[in-house]
Amino acid sequence: MVASDVPFARRIAGLRKIDSCRCAAASILPTSPAQAATGDKLYGVSNGTNFCLNHNASAVPCSTTGNRWIMTVADSGRNAFRLLAVTGNWTTCLEQQAGTDHLRRVTCAWNSGQVWTPTFLGAGNQWRNDNGLCIDMNRTGGIPNGVVTATGCNGSPAQQWIHRP
Repeated sequence: MVASDVPFARRIAGLRKIDSCRCAAASILPTSPAQAATGDKLYGVSNGTNFCLNHNASAVPCSTTGNRWIMTVADSGRNAFRLLAVTGNWTTCLEQQAGTDHLRRVTCAWNSGQVWTPTFLGAGNQWRNDNGLCIDMNRTGGIPNGVVTATGCNGSPAQQWIHRP
């Protein structure tokens, strides 16, 4: 993907959302206003899309999780987003806790642990934060409620995620 192929953003219901893309990633990123309103589940590629990222930064069976995420533009110039948890107050984002590999849901801010840039890798998007770490499902051990962490980006299936309603 080259710089001219990055998604264009537009405003939908007060949030900036990915609209379209001339690249292969368009099929795995949310594109419709309906998805903007309800958010998406983040399915992990490494487990055959059987596990999704929940708001407690663990992997739970996708069939049982109601936790959804909305991407809000953090920096449109470099295609960077915050992953906003769809909750009652809509003010919490996924963050890598400073100095650790822990992911958590905290009040949205503009720190480097909350800004994520997607990179399409074939099966899904790798989400890299400004600290250079990616959302990784490796420590889940293939079990429900396994821990999802932020680790060095390596392009493995454990670091690839697909957005689905």
